[in-house]
Amino acid sequence: MANEASFKQYYNLATVKSLAHRCAHVVPKFRTENFIKETTMGLEDLQMKDRVRHIASALHKNLDPYYPRAVEQIKQVAGVDSDLAPMSGFEVWPLCHFVETFGLEYFEESLDALYHLTPLFTAEFAIRPFLNQYPELTLQYLDRWSSDPNPHVRRLVSEGTRPRLPWAGRLPAFQSDPSQLLELLWKLRTDPDPVVRRSVANNLNDIAKDHPDKVVETVIKWSKDTSNEMRKLIRHACRTLIKQGHPGVFEVIGFTANPLVEIENITIACSSICMGEALEVSLKLRSLTDDTQRIVIDYNIHHRKANGKLLPKVFKWTTQTLKHRQSLSLTRKHKFRVITTRRYYTGEHIFEVLINGQPYGQQAFILTVDTENG
Repeated sequence: MANEASFKQYYNLATVKSLAHRCAHVVPKFRTENFIKETTMGLEDLQMKDRVRHIASALHKNLDPYYPRAVEQIKQVAGVDSDLAPMSGFEVWPLCHFVETFGLEYFEESLDALYHLTPLFTAEFAIRPFLNQYPELTLQYLDRWSSDPNPHVRRLVSEGTRPRLPWAGRLPAFQSDPSQLLELLWKLRTDPDPVVRRSVANNLNDIAKDHPDKVVETVIKWSKDTSNEMRKLIRHACRTLIKQGHPGVFEVIGFTANPLVEIENITIACSSICMGEALEVSLKLRSLTDDTQRIVIDYNIHHRKANGKLLPKVFKWTTQTLKHRQSLSLTRKHKFRVITTRRYYTGEHIFEVLINGQPYGQQAFILTVDTENG
């Protein structure tokens, strides 16, 4: 998902009014003005996910106090089994959060609601408390949904079970033992929808952070399917393992397992640059064998932190096929620009070449930041 701050303004007075009128259409004697007043009070001071929780809490106070009836109202408000047009996108999230927060004691009613809500937005966050509290029962539902005609439902199976789903709490059971999860992903690996297959790849990439060898073993098994779709899935699933240079992963994605190459020289055009400028690096490498070799060339920038330590970050560069004893010259420009996810500090940094995830040489340079909030 995109940056949280860019979406928080979506949940505003207009959104609340629209939701209130939908509720009034479904719920007899719904207190429309009271709901709007309650929901907008303090809303502007909240970040996006807190706004979602705030709206879900207001719904809980104003819908039927008996959850099984309230969740039926939620479905109708969303446009499920009602004469209202179906809701879509982020406006559905508070409804999913309502189920996630208030429906844990009503498993069947809640899972039915999530099944109907996920095609309108995604219930990938809302399904997770049920996986934690009712793991076996929820997995039975997900197993059945893995063959559902609706691709949004199938994607819920792969995305909602991600052990490290962004913006969500982790799933410790799957982090500890992904066996049952891998069985679900096996069923979805050849899904006809590319969005579902990409979700499967993202899930495998999550698993790789805790069980790298298990994922290598899995993709070797899956690679017996030589279709373009499977090759793409496996490559995306192995992106963290590729960055880490994990043994065994390069061969399965079509690259040389232990390339025989050497870096003849790494040259930095200017050893001192300022924030906003680009670091220009040239290198020459040479194959040391008569055999053809396919290699992945990436690079680390070791960024200086406030405490003086260096922290590496991998960046993609290129893939190359080297023929017998071939030499290759490459140039790369890396621009240092202000971004919200990294803070830069003046001092020595390091540029490091990676070939199939392994370090093959480095050069130091100085980055100057005019203000330490760069």
